[in-house]
Amino acid sequence: MLCVFLNTPLLTILSTVSIMLGVWRLNVYFLHIPSSMDNYRKERALDPRGNLVLDIDDVILRAKDADEPSNSFPFTDYPANRIHNLTDGGTVVLASNVIETLITLSANFRIHLVSNAIPNRVEAVRALLNALTHRELVEKANAFSSNGRYYEFLKMNISNPRCKTLLSIFPEVPSNCIILDDTPRAWDLSQTHLVLLIKNIPKNEAWDVNFNNPRRLRLLDHLHNEYCYRSRSFEDSLKYQLSEMDTFE
Repeated sequence: MLCVFLNTPLLTILSTVSIMLGVWRLNVYFLHIPSSMDNYRKERALDPRGNLVLDIDDVILRAKDADEPSNSFPFTDYPANRIHNLTDGGTVVLASNVIETLITLSANFRIHLVSNAIPNRVEAVRALLNALTHRELVEKANAFSSNGRYYEFLKMNISNPRCKTLLSIFPEVPSNCIILDDTPRAWDLSQTHLVLLIKNIPKNEAWDVNFNNPRRLRLLDHLHNEYCYRSRSFEDSLKYQLSEMDTFE
């Protein structure tokens, strides 16, 4: 394991080790981060955009794997322009307006993916989003699979494991970060207040999430403006905008 850290700046080593020791269930995540925290913060300060972290399944899409029966998910119930094939052999139906909305949001937000899906699926979804938006909407370092941690927890008989953390894609939790997910309990307990809850739809029902939801877009715009013009963190802005049970369909 030590060979992983050769030629790695001391600050990065200490950050990684402290996370491994302080929260024993975390894996090593930060091989892609800048050489020092100061450089990281300077780089982020030059980019005024916030951070929008998206779950994948039942938030931006619903998927059917290649080995699933054809009747397990009736794609004939959906318009053809929402159905796409992935490079890993899976087929997905996208949420309504998700591509157009993410293009618009990318002007004010860096887009990230954190999902319990396997790494190949996360990468396939990243590739699809980038292809459909004709840009690198999601950079490779900004897409992470928490699948390994999910199954580690299950082996330890931990039900509903909190296997997602913003520290999988950031060296520290940004003050301008918001999460869209249909399962807040999958996130680190200290980060659940940053989750905008997407309505959970049972597997046997027609599925959709309207990404052009006016209320959600107004809230995201508000968070961005408060951060840029008043230096108010997303967390502080959310305290005055949402109740605990607010859900975005």
